[in-house]
Amino acid sequence: MTTRGTTWATVGALAALALAGCAPTHEQHSPSVGTAAGAATGAVVGGVLGNVLSADGRRAENTAIGAAAGAALGGGIGYAMDYQQQSQDADLAAERARSQAEIDQLRRDVDELQRQRELERQRDRERLAAARASHSRPASPTPELASRTSEPAPLRVVITPNDETRVASDW
Repeated sequence: MTTRGTTWATVGALAALALAGCAPTHEQHSPSVGTAAGAATGAVVGGVLGNVLSADGRRAENTAIGAAAGAALGGGIGYAMDYQQQSQDADLAAERARSQAEIDQLRRDVDELQRQRELERQRDRERLAAARASHSRPASPTPELASRTSEPAPLRVVITPNDETRVASDW
């Protein structure tokens, strides 16, 4: 085989290795996929650079050295990227759990506030009914009330801004 043929055979073998390393073996991204892809890509790039930059007659040896150095460097970079991805995934999962806990607490708080408000409304309705039932004319009207009709004044229900219910009469 000639030097040119050896070069192309080496490049072809490294390209096949790169493609095999890039193929995922699982449906999900496993930590070793990035490392393998980085090593394969580094081997191809290093092998090509070693071959192209070879000034002496040892192209095959320089191609192999470049491929090994590229694989080591690419694998290291791929591993670092996999580690970073795992760390980010763990942080994201923890943040999702915290957010879900906050959402659940807010839902419980809203439910409790609605329950309390409904109890307050029920108490207000009961007080209003009691005030209407006990509403009667005073036994001896004051002079200013004497000029009014003998019919009891209608009740006025006033709801204040803080949702308190007040019953008033125009007597």
